[in-house]
Amino acid sequence: RVMRWGSSDANNPQFEVDNNGAPLKDITSIALEYEMAYAVNKQGQVYQWDLDPNARIHPVSLVKDKNGKPIVDVTKIVTGPNHTLALTKKGNMYAWGNNNQYQLGDPKLEENNTVINYANYVKLGNAPLGNIKDIAINFYSSYALTQSGNVYAWGNNGLGLLGDGVNNPAGTRTGVPRLVVSESGQDKLSDVVAITGMEEGVLALKSNGTIVGWGRNWHGRLTQDDRKQGDGDDYAYPVLIQKSKGKALNIGNLNAFTKLN
Repeated sequence: RVMRWGSSDANNPQFEVDNNGAPLKDITSIALEYEMAYAVNKQGQVYQWDLDPNARIHPVSLVKDKNGKPIVDVTKIVTGPNHTLALTKKGNMYAWGNNNQYQLGDPKLEENNTVINYANYVKLGNAPLGNIKDIAINFYSSYALTQSGNVYAWGNNGLGLLGDGVNNPAGTRTGVPRLVVSESGQDKLSDVVAITGMEEGVLALKSNGTIVGWGRNWHGRLTQDDRKQGDGDDYAYPVLIQKSKGKALNIGNLNAFTKLN
């Protein structure tokens, strides 16, 4: 079941209900952003409802694809102020919401200020991106972790958010998923077991217990290293999260720490 509280009509915890007044049931995960909430059931269907505190009712509906069919087999959903990603059992991904920075991962969608209100597959070439085991987003970018431990990124590359080093100058954007580079700025990032997004950056947990991040290093959120004057605070390649200056943070036993979000 799902309980909600905090809005003007639900100051005390109460069950979220369907349009017939029955509590939602068999829910396995939930997610929310500023205006919408989502709940995934055991069948992998995704419920959605408006969080407007001024509304008298909050109709619940199922997220559907372009053909009007409810999507199924969803195992995880992440959402933010602009868009939403959903991961399926087969390792494919759906995306919907605002595509103004190409963050929905389909170059065939219209570009600017386009809102897609149906679940659309993230694509690599003409086929759905596959072999994915974890997903993450931030304001205008999206991320997918492969079964082999690599990370794809797409959307807005401001602040180095796509983690592709010098291959894609900061400020550009792309709807084509691209592999994040390694800590050296070359090749590709590997051995990743979990990812999460934050407002202006990304974190990735590696199999050896260390964590790397890229994007904006505001207030040292990514690294305590001193950069040369004029280099700025943005990292377009992964850097080690540090326990103390010069010493990497290592969380050790991954059986106890497997999720970043």
